[in-house]
Amino acid sequence: MNAQEVGSKLVGLFNEGKFDEIYESLYSPEIVSIEADGMEAKGFDGLQGKNQWWEENFESHSLKAEGPFPHGESMFGVIYDMDTTHKPSGQRSQGRELGIYSVKDGKICEERFCYTK
Repeated sequence: MNAQEVGSKLVGLFNEGKFDEIYESLYSPEIVSIEADGMEAKGFDGLQGKNQWWEENFESHSLKAEGPFPHGESMFGVIYDMDTTHKPSGQRSQGRELGIYSVKDGKICEERFCYTK
């Protein structure tokens, strides 16, 4: 799959709530995930830890992905709209996030997230 095809599949699966399928079918085992604050996760184990942290700290009321927005032949972006509650504080908030993805050999090898705090 090229980057546009990977991006289209990611957005479709995300909007269907099939998060495990995204990781299983679209991600390289050598994935590098970088948050806006510099937090970095590497490989499936790192990604699993990051996702576990998210599940422990946030309740999702609504999640939506828009895109993909292609950038050349090996990259694309996705805009995410989120309505979540931070479990420890009980604070509910809405936010937008930009994910920028790099694709190699038909798999996502890097993702970077941009958002305001």
